[in-house]
Amino acid sequence: MKKISNYYISIVVAVIAAFSMGTIGLFSKFLGLNAEIITFFRLLLGGVFVVIFTVPFYKADLFFRKPDVNMLVSGALLASFILFYIQSIQIAGLIVSVMTLYLAPVLAMILSQIFRGEKITRSSYASVCGVLIGFFMVLNIFNNKISMDLYHSLYSIIAMLCYAGFILTNKETKKGVPLLVHSGVQLLVGAIVIFPFVSLDNIMSLSSGQWLWLLVIGFVPGFLGLACAIYAIQNLSTVTYATISYVEPISTLFFAWFIFNEPLTITQLIGCVLIILFSLYQVFNEKKHTVHLALQ
Repeated sequence: MKKISNYYISIVVAVIAAFSMGTIGLFSKFLGLNAEIITFFRLLLGGVFVVIFTVPFYKADLFFRKPDVNMLVSGALLASFILFYIQSIQIAGLIVSVMTLYLAPVLAMILSQIFRGEKITRSSYASVCGVLIGFFMVLNIFNNKISMDLYHSLYSIIAMLCYAGFILTNKETKKGVPLLVHSGVQLLVGAIVIFPFVSLDNIMSLSSGQWLWLLVIGFVPGFLGLACAIYAIQNLSTVTYATISYVEPISTLFFAWFIFNEPLTITQLIGCVLIILFSLYQVFNEKKHTVHLALQ
């Protein structure tokens, strides 16, 4: 029964991760700063929050030991997919960038099946297909003319590959390393990778109000979002995490409607419903498998 309890906890944590990540657009709109500064402080302050919450429970020298190579790679991939995603939005546009990036969980699922031998059933593939249809409806791509060519889509494709790599590398973690330490190292490595792209003049000109919002960003989509995402990745199958990750665009859509009064179309609402229904279908489908294993 412990496996079943941990499974439900992992599902809740994955949903929290999706909603936390979805707040970045909301906070960015309030701030009005360039994406490099927001991303840098999201990772840096997120790492600082991890240290603050970790030291009372673990030895502080855990952060100063030789880090696992896997954690360094994950941190670099985290920063890379964010950077390439930012560049993709500027070159290829928002819809193409978001659509391509969110194919990463599906790619990670397929690669996990090929290289890690993770079993994926037909019903799981059906869940992913249903969630993807809902996702495309949320983006309204069926009502928009989308122009894609290899050159302009290159940044978004690289971002997708880095995001898929981030998911897969977090599946392979060093035993004995606490989750918070694992998260903290990735956040701080990501901040180091992004730092060369940040203008020091822009940092020096930040107001006290902007610093407050940056602290919120560092805590919610930075510390809380990444720590919960890594926990969910490590404790759920890749296909279940992939389906639940599509709750993030729903949260972004909800915040835009609730706070900024941005209109919601019927197509988008239907898309949200499809994402929720097929995510639930996958959750209960895997639960049956978990119960079966627990009873053996």
